[in-house]
Amino acid sequence: MIKAVIFDMDGVIIDSQMNHYHVFSEYCNELGVRVDFDYYSNLIGMSDADIFGIIKNDFNVKHHIKHLIDEYQDRYIDFLQMTHIEPIGGVSNVIIELYNRGISLALASSSTLRSINAVLGSFNLNQYFRVIVSGEQIDNAKPAPDIFLNTSDLLGVKNESCIVIEDSCNGVMAAKRAGMYCIAYFNPNSGSQDLSKADKIIDRFDDDLISMILDML
Repeated sequence: MIKAVIFDMDGVIIDSQMNHYHVFSEYCNELGVRVDFDYYSNLIGMSDADIFGIIKNDFNVKHHIKHLIDEYQDRYIDFLQMTHIEPIGGVSNVIIELYNRGISLALASSSTLRSINAVLGSFNLNQYFRVIVSGEQIDNAKPAPDIFLNTSDLLGVKNESCIVIEDSCNGVMAAKRAGMYCIAYFNPNSGSQDLSKADKIIDRFDDDLISMILDML
């Protein structure tokens, strides 16, 4: 029986991957590093610490990882504040309807708390999530299951009673390794993601999704 739904954020609540890539690639250029979208798409779902750890290793960047993360986050938050952003079509309605039906909701994102708060604040969605877990709060990022295991513990819900909604290969693998039912949202702006290990793949947030989740209660 399903008792909780755990949402990813980037690529699920906000169509942000191209925004991230824009800011990320510009910042990397300043570091003397050129990354194309194919390279970046393999990093989707990972924490900033893991992403910049890979950048340091692959391109011999000298700066400390914390410095790289802080600089990138400053630029990304500035970008969000200067850009009109909207949630992905239909997702707000799904969140609100599930909340009104008494389902426990959580957000488990590899993004930093700064980014999470900026996005949810812009969309006025903060109040619907009982639990919010950031990638910077865990030791092992997606595709490890830690972020989802931590989230279910905070919710007080068994792993097998959770649904995870993800858009990346790393996120899907993390959800399945946590023993959770995974709905993969196919987002064409998230690059070439292998979603085949998900239990269900959808291409929109609509009443059919709400009905499917309610039928699993």
